[in-house]
Amino acid sequence: MHWRRLDAEAHLGYRKGKQSGVWFVRWRNHHKGGNYKQVSVGVANDINAKLAAGILTFEQAVRTAREAVARARTEAASQAAGPAPTVRSAVESYVRNATLEKSAEQVATSDPTPVPSCGATFLVKKSAAIRKLRNLLLAHRCICMP
Repeated sequence: MHWRRLDAEAHLGYRKGKQSGVWFVRWRNHHKGGNYKQVSVGVANDINAKLAAGILTFEQAVRTAREAVARARTEAASQAAGPAPTVRSAVESYVRNATLEKSAEQVATSDPTPVPSCGATFLVKKSAAIRKLRNLLLAHRCICMP
């Protein structure tokens, strides 16, 4: 097997067979599942440099290998990041954090939260809560602002 470097952590390999050679690509895997990943890229064109269906020249193998590595790295990174956040998970997270903040506030003051005496104070508190929820949803990419 002969290897040629594509980038710092990816290599294109060639294995000679009885009929024709085969191109492989291997790359370092920094995520769960091992040190290196390796997949077959395709059949090598050992006869000439002419383009043929299903048979790859060196340049075609390099291009195909780079695409395969980029696709695999993207998939591994998205799996490592976990599931995409939903509106439900963002709201649940907000409620959980708001409950914890309120509990800590009550423990610190040691008296129950007073009822607002005028509507303006109530609206200010509600506006702050809505702003907090909006920021949390934006942080979790659940909503887009125009």
